[in-house]
Amino acid sequence: MQATSEIEKIIGPDTTCPEFTLAELKELRDQASIRFTELTASVKALKENLSLQIKVLEDQFATQFKEILSAEESAHFDFQLYDHALRERILEKYRETGNKQVDPELKLSIRLNRKFNVSDKQAQQDWVRLSAPLLLKVDEKLFDKLLRGLPEPSIPSFVTIIDVPTAVIG
Repeated sequence: MQATSEIEKIIGPDTTCPEFTLAELKELRDQASIRFTELTASVKALKENLSLQIKVLEDQFATQFKEILSAEESAHFDFQLYDHALRERILEKYRETGNKQVDPELKLSIRLNRKFNVSDKQAQQDWVRLSAPLLLKVDEKLFDKLLRGLPEPSIPSFVTIIDVPTAVIG
Protein backbone atom coordinates (compact mmCIF):
# COMPACT_ATOMS: atom_id res chain seq x y z
CA MET A 1 0.00 0.00 0.00
CA GLN A 2 1.49 3.31 -1.13
CA ALA A 3 1.05 6.55 0.79
CA THR A 4 -0.77 9.29 -1.08
CA SER A 5 0.99 12.65 -1.11
CA GLU A 6 -0.83 15.89 -0.38
CA ILE A 7 -0.50 16.93 -4.01
CA GLU A 8 -2.08 13.67 -5.18
CA LYS A 9 -4.99 14.27 -2.79
CA ILE A 10 -5.53 17.69 -4.37
CA ILE A 11 -4.88 17.04 -8.05
CA GLY A 12 -4.75 13.26 -8.35
CA PRO A 13 -1.84 11.13 -9.59
CA ASP A 14 -1.46 13.27 -12.76
CA THR A 15 0.91 16.02 -11.58
CA THR A 16 0.63 18.08 -14.79
CA CYS A 17 -2.23 20.04 -13.10
CA PRO A 18 -4.37 20.74 -16.21
CA GLU A 19 -7.27 22.14 -14.14
CA PHE A 20 -5.16 24.86 -12.44
CA THR A 21 -4.01 28.12 -13.96
CA LEU A 22 -0.39 29.21 -13.58
CA ALA A 23 -1.48 31.80 -10.99
CA GLU A 24 -3.35 29.14 -8.97
CA LEU A 25 -0.40 26.76 -9.11
CA LYS A 26 2.01 29.53 -8.06
CA GLU A 27 -0.29 30.39 -5.11
CA LEU A 28 -0.45 26.70 -4.07
CA ARG A 29 3.31 26.46 -4.39
CA ASP A 30 3.84 29.60 -2.31
CA GLN A 31 1.50 28.29 0.41
CA ALA A 32 3.30 24.95 0.43
CA SER A 33 6.64 26.79 0.67
CA ILE A 34 5.41 28.74 3.71
CA ARG A 35 4.15 25.54 5.36
CA PHE A 36 7.42 23.77 4.62
CA THR A 37 9.45 26.67 6.06
CA GLU A 38 7.33 26.70 9.23
CA LEU A 39 7.66 22.93 9.70
CA THR A 40 11.40 23.07 9.04
CA ALA A 41 11.74 25.71 11.78
CA SER A 42 9.71 23.51 14.17
CA VAL A 43 11.87 20.47 13.42
CA LYS A 44 15.02 22.56 13.93
CA ALA A 45 13.75 23.76 17.30
CA LEU A 46 12.94 20.19 18.37
CA LYS A 47 16.43 19.05 17.33
CA GLU A 48 18.04 21.91 19.27
CA ASN A 49 16.00 21.02 22.35
CA LEU A 50 17.00 17.38 22.03
CA SER A 51 20.65 18.39 21.55
CA LEU A 52 20.49 20.34 24.82
CA GLN A 53 19.00 17.33 26.60
CA ILE A 54 21.76 15.11 25.19
CA LYS A 55 24.40 17.61 26.36
CA VAL A 56 22.92 17.56 29.89
CA LEU A 57 22.96 13.74 29.91
CA GLU A 58 26.55 13.67 28.63
CA ASP A 59 27.61 16.09 31.37
CA GLN A 60 25.85 13.96 34.01
CA PHE A 61 27.54 10.85 32.61
CA ALA A 62 30.96 12.52 32.68
CA THR A 63 30.44 13.59 36.29
CA GLN A 64 29.02 10.28 37.47
CA PHE A 65 31.66 8.11 35.78
CA LYS A 66 34.64 10.46 36.07
CA GLU A 67 36.94 7.84 37.58
CA ILE A 68 36.34 5.10 35.02
CA LEU A 69 36.56 7.61 32.14
CA SER A 70 39.88 8.84 33.51
CA ALA A 71 41.14 5.25 33.85
CA GLU A 72 40.02 4.53 30.27
CA GLU A 73 41.90 7.58 28.99
CA SER A 74 45.02 6.53 30.91
CA ALA A 75 44.79 2.96 29.59
CA HIS A 76 44.43 4.25 26.04
CA PHE A 77 47.51 6.43 26.50
CA ASP A 78 49.49 3.46 27.86
CA PHE A 79 48.38 1.31 24.93
CA GLN A 80 49.47 3.93 22.40
CA LEU A 81 52.81 4.39 24.17
CA TYR A 82 53.63 0.66 24.28
CA ASP A 83 52.29 0.03 20.78
CA HIS A 84 54.52 2.76 19.38
CA ALA A 85 57.56 1.50 21.34
CA LEU A 86 56.97 -2.08 20.15
CA ARG A 87 56.64 -1.03 16.51
CA GLU A 88 59.84 1.02 16.75
CA ARG A 89 61.68 -1.94 18.30
CA ILE A 90 60.42 -4.27 15.53
CA LEU A 91 61.69 -1.85 12.87
CA GLU A 92 65.00 -1.53 14.71
CA LYS A 93 65.46 -5.35 14.77
CA TYR A 94 64.58 -5.55 11.06
CA ARG A 95 67.18 -2.89 10.22
CA GLU A 96 69.80 -4.81 12.25
CA THR A 97 69.11 -8.25 10.76
CA GLY A 98 67.25 -7.68 7.50
CA ASN A 99 64.99 -10.56 8.57
CA LYS A 100 61.27 -9.83 8.14
CA GLN A 101 60.38 -12.48 10.72
CA VAL A 102 61.56 -10.51 13.76
CA ASP A 103 60.14 -12.92 16.36
CA PRO A 104 57.98 -15.75 14.95
CA GLU A 105 56.99 -16.99 18.42
CA LEU A 106 55.52 -13.61 19.31
CA LYS A 107 54.20 -13.24 15.76
CA LEU A 108 56.20 -10.04 15.23
CA SER A 109 57.20 -9.40 11.65
CA ILE A 110 57.70 -6.81 8.93
CA ARG A 111 55.47 -6.33 5.91
CA LEU A 112 56.97 -4.35 3.06
CA ASN A 113 54.53 -2.05 1.28
CA ARG A 114 55.64 -0.92 -2.15
CA LYS A 115 55.19 2.74 -3.02
CA PHE A 116 55.96 4.50 -6.28
CA ASN A 117 57.41 7.97 -6.53
CA VAL A 118 56.86 9.71 -9.87
CA SER A 119 59.53 12.31 -10.54
CA ASP A 120 58.25 13.45 -13.96
CA LYS A 121 54.49 13.97 -14.12
CA GLN A 122 54.54 14.78 -17.84
CA ALA A 123 56.39 11.56 -18.64
CA GLN A 124 53.85 9.71 -16.49
CA GLN A 125 50.92 11.23 -18.42
CA ASP A 126 52.55 10.45 -21.77
CA TRP A 127 53.20 6.86 -20.72
CA VAL A 128 49.62 6.39 -19.52
CA ARG A 129 48.20 7.79 -22.80
CA LEU A 130 50.31 5.31 -24.77
CA SER A 131 50.43 2.25 -22.51
CA ALA A 132 47.30 2.39 -20.36
CA PRO A 133 44.66 4.67 -21.91
CA LEU A 134 41.94 3.02 -19.80
CA LEU A 135 43.45 4.76 -16.77
CA LEU A 136 42.46 8.11 -18.24
CA LYS A 137 39.17 9.31 -16.87
CA VAL A 138 37.23 12.21 -18.30
CA ASP A 139 36.11 14.75 -15.73
CA GLU A 140 32.60 15.48 -17.05
CA LYS A 141 32.23 18.81 -15.24
CA LEU A 142 35.55 20.12 -16.55
CA PHE A 143 34.74 18.81 -20.03
CA ASP A 144 31.37 20.65 -19.99
CA LYS A 145 33.11 23.82 -18.80
CA LEU A 146 35.65 23.51 -21.62
CA LEU A 147 32.88 23.03 -24.20
CA ARG A 148 30.96 26.07 -22.89
CA GLY A 149 34.02 28.20 -23.61
CA LEU A 150 34.30 27.08 -27.24
CA PRO A 151 32.52 28.72 -30.18
CA GLU A 152 29.91 26.32 -31.62
CA PRO A 153 31.91 25.54 -34.81
CA SER A 154 34.84 24.38 -32.64
CA ILE A 155 32.82 21.84 -30.66
CA PRO A 156 33.90 18.31 -31.66
CA SER A 157 31.60 16.39 -34.00
CA PHE A 158 31.03 13.66 -31.43
CA VAL A 159 29.31 16.20 -29.15
CA THR A 160 25.63 17.00 -29.65
CA ILE A 161 24.30 20.24 -28.19
CA ILE A 162 20.96 19.80 -26.44
CA ASP A 163 19.21 22.75 -24.83
CA VAL A 164 17.28 21.39 -21.85
CA PRO A 165 14.62 23.73 -20.51
CA THR A 166 14.52 24.32 -16.75
CA ALA A 167 11.65 26.13 -15.07
CA VAL A 168 12.67 29.22 -13.09
CA ILE A 169 10.41 30.54 -10.35
CA GLY A 170 11.16 33.88 -8.83
